Amino acid sequence: MLLGVLIFTTALWAHNGEVYNPPAPQPPPKPLPPPKFPKQVYELRWSWVHWWEANRELYLYPAGQRVQHQGLDQASLNTLRADASAELVRLLDDELVEARMAAATALGRIGGPSAEGVIDKLTDVAEHDTHEPVRFRAVLAIGMIGGEESESFL
Repeated sequence: MLLGVLIFTTALWAHNGEVYNPPAPQPPPKPLPPPKFPKQVYELRWSWVHWWEANRELYLYPAGQRVQHQGLDQASLNTLRADASAELVRLLDDELVEARMAAATALGRIGGPSAEGVIDKLTDVAEHDTHEPVRFRAVLAIGMIGGEESESFL
């Protein structure tokens, strides 16, 4: 009995003397609308078997050799060589020794019709550069380019 009185007074004290009234029952929430999916749902590809099924033609049936390839356009190649030569000539003035050596070697390997004006820059580098490996590569590049102008320098 004492325990009952104690629980009752504690309950009154906890609610500041107010009588506990449970909340009125609420109606259940409205159900969510069904999700909008496409008509066909495909499962995810999850293994190498799926990958193989999608890509096997690339490996089982290689492309035929009868395909007509695009020919080389000499005018386009000359334009590209001239652009590359101009950029490499600019690199001959770089402060890195390795960059100047690589640029001189690349200019020698490009050679050909794009070498107009390049030999003048290479001869200047071969005569006036402060590093011997750069001068050596410039002389090699002049020899690789060939022609009357390079032969007169060599």
